[in-house]
Amino acid sequence: MANKVQKVWTKLKKVFGKNKDCISLAIGTDVTIPPDYKDDAGVAKQLNSAILELKELRDEYAANMEKLRTLATTVQETAESKEGLLIELNELRRLITPRVPRMGASDADRYSRRRS
Repeated sequence: MANKVQKVWTKLKKVFGKNKDCISLAIGTDVTIPPDYKDDAGVAKQLNSAILELKELRDEYAANMEKLRTLATTVQETAESKEGLLIELNELRRLITPRVPRMGASDADRYSRRRS
């Protein structure tokens, strides 16, 4: 996509020179040069096609950004869901695991004395 934009930008610079404000204005609005405009070099036709190309690229970029936002939301929801599932799993493990009291040092000594 960057190569496409670069090619179109080069076309526009040939027409406008280095006046970026004119290029930005042409891309940002729906202004086109009237087809009945007379010019020997076919500048109007080239300019209109370049502007149209850039607008299509802009729309494609916007669509791709929307897809990325949707994917980011899905990833975030999946992560939150996974985190919730892990919490539930740990809670289930805690409930299922039998609670066996652990012997402390004094308990172990008493147990060994009784056996002796």
